[in-house]
Amino acid sequence: MIAAGDALYRQGAYGEGATLHTGYANYTASDTATASLGQGTAVPQDFVDAVLDPVTGRLDRSASWTILAFYLHNWNPNWRSAFFGRYGEIAFGKAARTGLGLLDFAGIPNPALRPAAFALSGTLRDTSQRVTGMNLIWSPVRDLDIGLEGLHSRVGLQSGRTIDLGRYPGAVVADGVPVTAAGAPCGW
Repeated sequence: MIAAGDALYRQGAYGEGATLHTGYANYTASDTATASLGQGTAVPQDFVDAVLDPVTGRLDRSASWTILAFYLHNWNPNWRSAFFGRYGEIAFGKAARTGLGLLDFAGIPNPALRPAAFALSGTLRDTSQRVTGMNLIWSPVRDLDIGLEGLHSRVGLQSGRTIDLGRYPGAVVADGVPVTAAGAPCGW
């Protein structure tokens, strides 16, 4: 049902080296470089605007984009709902990721970050985000809104494999094999 005051908003954004400005961000701490959308997320995400390539010494900017739609429906003068959805992707330069598998940020070979170990790392992985939700707002008097909102988010890898941190918290890669925090091999 379409009512007076209903509205449909659509927006898209693209940016290089401006991740937060494109709307591709986490909800828990948007000023952090690495985080997740919420507790128990299997894939950690990087939200950095640029990465220092340890081989060339140059900054390699990330590229991100998002699209979103938002529909506001007024049920009556005191009740309204919004339905919204967003999809976005972030991509990092392959050269910087490859370089970090060989060298640390100072350009020194680092055995903890050798290519076999870095291959399954979630660091600088190209990811996507889907966010959908809705809310119900009650306005009993002027300038007072009381509401309830539900949100669903999903993060996915664009390519490659990484350790499922939701299934194996604290897991790392040792000699190219993902292992749990206790040192036992992770099951795939």
